[in-house]
Amino acid sequence: MIEEFRQRLQKYPVGGDDRKWFVTWIIRYRQFGGYASDAPFVVDRESTISFCQQLLGHGTPAWQRLQAVRCLIAYRQLVLGGVDDLLGDIRSKLADRAAQESVRGVANGGTQSEPPIEDGPAAAQEPQFITELRRTMRRRRLKYDTEKAYTGWLVRFARWAKVDDPSGLGEAELREFLTDVAVMPIRRMHRHICRLC
Repeated sequence: MIEEFRQRLQKYPVGGDDRKWFVTWIIRYRQFGGYASDAPFVVDRESTISFCQQLLGHGTPAWQRLQAVRCLIAYRQLVLGGVDDLLGDIRSKLADRAAQESVRGVANGGTQSEPPIEDGPAAAQEPQFITELRRTMRRRRLKYDTEKAYTGWLVRFARWAKVDDPSGLGEAELREFLTDVAVMPIRRMHRHICRLC
């Protein structure tokens, strides 16, 4: 099963370092559970939590425990055919803890890869819903380019809807916005052709 996981992982949307470490993590999980290497083994909430607790007991930082859980999610999808989000809340909690550990590391002389969310005049000009989105994305350790893209689209959506805070809008408004975004280039082209005729 480990080799099957390794092969299927080649088409899984993760970076090369994660592919290498995911194999290491699945071997450690198999050993932790005492499972045979030639048959599929169980990945459930209880075993995942116990595995993470053991890693914590050995001093494994949250970002590595998060990587291990992401590996187990990949194993469930690629080998066991799981399509649910059984481990999603564990992943979210570890992402939050990893972000907290990262912030503590920066405070103790480490480095930071993205700008901090600051208080003051610049932050006061930013809507609260954008600040909250930034905090959530940073807790989950998303790349800064992803943060810029997501916040940009959220601001665009709020402007389109002509609201100060889009959190009260629902699926219908979002669908209409996405339709407008998709149809806009066609409308522009149509207007341009009409002017030429």
